[in-house]
Amino acid sequence: MLYQLSYQFILLSIPGTLPKYQGAIIPHLFAERKNKAKTFSPKLFRKSFHLSPFPLQRLFINSRRTHLFLPIINYMSEFFNNKVVAITGGSEGIGRALVDALIPMGAKIATCGRNQDKLYNLQVKYSNHLLHSIVADVSRYDDCRNFIHSTIETYGGIDILINNAGISMRALLQDAEVEVIRKVMDINFFGTVYCTKLALNSIIERKGTIAGVSSIAGYRGLPGRSGYSASKFAMNGWLESVRTELLDTGVNVMWVSPGFTRSNIRHAALNSKGYPQGESPLNERDLMSSQECARQILRAIEKRKRTMVLSSSGKQTVFMNKFFPSLTDKLVKKFFYKSGELVK
Repeated sequence: MLYQLSYQFILLSIPGTLPKYQGAIIPHLFAERKNKAKTFSPKLFRKSFHLSPFPLQRLFINSRRTHLFLPIINYMSEFFNNKVVAITGGSEGIGRALVDALIPMGAKIATCGRNQDKLYNLQVKYSNHLLHSIVADVSRYDDCRNFIHSTIETYGGIDILINNAGISMRALLQDAEVEVIRKVMDINFFGTVYCTKLALNSIIERKGTIAGVSSIAGYRGLPGRSGYSASKFAMNGWLESVRTELLDTGVNVMWVSPGFTRSNIRHAALNSKGYPQGESPLNERDLMSSQECARQILRAIEKRKRTMVLSSSGKQTVFMNKFFPSLTDKLVKKFFYKSGELVK
């Protein structure tokens, strides 16, 4: 299908030929063969189409399937202009991609994370923009209170809260210590509870949005991720309850569920003893990028969606698990195991 977009660009989405990217603007005359990709000039692209000089990092992607060098324009929207957006876990991964996407849109950003060095680098990069950052561990109520209260003091309130901070695990229940599951629950679930509760009055006053970054693991339990799946099931159910409570207030409560996303979450995933496993069992290159995930999350927030599953494989999993649960058990087992051992 072809859609005419601004700047007289054409959005191509051809099943089986080109990968689908929301916000992918592909002028065909600039499609280059792979062996000529190094000669392509993003500056020339911007100049030719009279684009404003917003950040061009990650603007171009190379499709392995078609060997085309495809220019991608970041999703831009006036919806977020001057809105206060609080993002937990914004120092890396999806949270960092959300910050990178929102700043050119004119949003007032507040974010937190546990890594002081990464937050410092983020603050330096956007020193001329409205960015408030604070070191915080969302599993601690006092840290969440400091983050939310300092954000309200800095900007006067909060329009959008994105509960993104999270951690995964990779260990069989038989081997895992209970504290590993407790830690995952404290960060993924209670971190969402703490920040939402603390920001609630301000968001109600502004008729804003509460969003949770969940997972397919919140619809379908995954082997080796029992604590992670539990935390995401809990997040989904809790946000659904809160959504119902706030139906008449003008506040939109939503949760989005990415599939496997290219980020640091698998390297930081806890092993059976509670230490980061330090490696990814998946081929990261084949996964959805954090930037694409962020684009879809922001579109969902703008459209005030109830919930959204971001990947086609995720939608298939949710469908299969709902209507063919026993078959899905076997398919999931086959995907994660090889010769009786957990390999993914």
